[in-house]
Amino acid sequence: MKKRIICWGKDKDNNRCFFAFALQVKENRVDGQIIPADMLTQEFENLLANQWREGGDVQFPEGSQAFSTELTVSESIVPEGYVIDNPDLIKRSQSEWNFMVMSQKLADLYHQEVDDFKEKIDHLTSFESPVWESLKTFWGKVNDQIKEKNLLRGHAFELREKTNALFDQMKELRKKMDNEFRDLSEKNKAKVSEWMDEIEQKIDSGLSLQPVFNELKKIQNDLKKMDLTKGHRRKLWDRIDKAFKNVKAKRYGDKGGANGGGKSRLQNRYDGLLEVITRMERSIKRDRNDLDFQNKRINTTAGQLEAEIRKAKLQMIEERVISKENKLADMLKTKADLEQRLVREKEREAQRAAKKVEEEKIAKAKEQAEKKIAEEMNSAKDNRSEELDKLLQAADKINASRQKKEKKEEDKKQAPLTEELTITEFVSDKLEDIVDTARAVASVVGNKIEEAIDDLTSPEEE
Repeated sequence: MKKRIICWGKDKDNNRCFFAFALQVKENRVDGQIIPADMLTQEFENLLANQWREGGDVQFPEGSQAFSTELTVSESIVPEGYVIDNPDLIKRSQSEWNFMVMSQKLADLYHQEVDDFKEKIDHLTSFESPVWESLKTFWGKVNDQIKEKNLLRGHAFELREKTNALFDQMKELRKKMDNEFRDLSEKNKAKVSEWMDEIEQKIDSGLSLQPVFNELKKIQNDLKKMDLTKGHRRKLWDRIDKAFKNVKAKRYGDKGGANGGGKSRLQNRYDGLLEVITRMERSIKRDRNDLDFQNKRINTTAGQLEAEIRKAKLQMIEERVISKENKLADMLKTKADLEQRLVREKEREAQRAAKKVEEEKIAKAKEQAEKKIAEEMNSAKDNRSEELDKLLQAADKINASRQKKEKKEEDKKQAPLTEELTITEFVSDKLEDIVDTARAVASVVGNKIEEAIDDLTSPEEE
């Protein structure tokens, strides 16, 4: 956007003339020159187009007519009685110039705030967090205007440079304070470490643990009030937490840590969501407080520009609150869903635990049943061996008797048949007895397995 424009036009007598318009931003005014066509040379026109429009100084010729008019949104900057060849150029430039004037006024307000901050920071002897936070809030406000392009690039650059210089001053003060705070933190850490050394010695010595537990709680409460860096505080918290676990382990044994296991991923997600919801609710509360503050201030603003700026800021905060409330509503829905899933997860955990107990019980019963079956099978095997020995002894006796009767040939032809038949029947009968015996053993063994499992899995009678 240029602050100077040139164009051709006509006067009330329809004579050609050349116009030069220049915006005076701080004065909210437009100064111009009207040069009759018969007084304008091509050289001077080129000078205006190439040098004067870019901000250079030129000497207007004698006979040119100067004019000045206040810049407004509705009234034209062209002097009355004159007509411009390109009215769109004037309308567009006039709207841009109005924006430039508003931007300048807004920048002037911010420059005044920067000067106030500089005066305050120059008189600081130590870092003050409220001043730092106020400076951050101020720059956030300016940065929002830059993002929305309500400030021109040059204004934004100047404000950024001045504000960065103030931040650098505050950082130097904070660095000095941090060094002092770090020294204090070292002393506090050493003090708590001495306390913990004594506590750990008492835990290892086997003294009564209830007083030790009470001392740990006191140290824990004192730690919350001490000035410590994040690193020192975290290390001390870890040491205290470890001491608490040691005390519980010594007092309750393995049961002391039964409930301290790792959380499920679902539980961690739920806990994290609760923290985010809490932060979002606090953020919405701050924005609503800011809305109340701006509503009170808008009724006491002195200038129209400040009132318009506050209205714009109110609208911006309201939109932000709406967006955050929508996000919060989604978070609450997710919270309700996670709560239902946690209930189902706990039910499944209980079912899995019960199933595991049942499986272990059945496995134990099977192991004992298999052991019992093996013993009974070994006993049955011994019995079958005895029956087979008896059978072989009987066969030997029959064979011996057959050899004594070989003298008679005719008897030989029949007797062996009879004897072989007798032996075959005998062996067949014995084999059938053995098979029946094996079946009976198998049936008994099967019943034993079922009875063993039923005995082991059934609840004990009181």
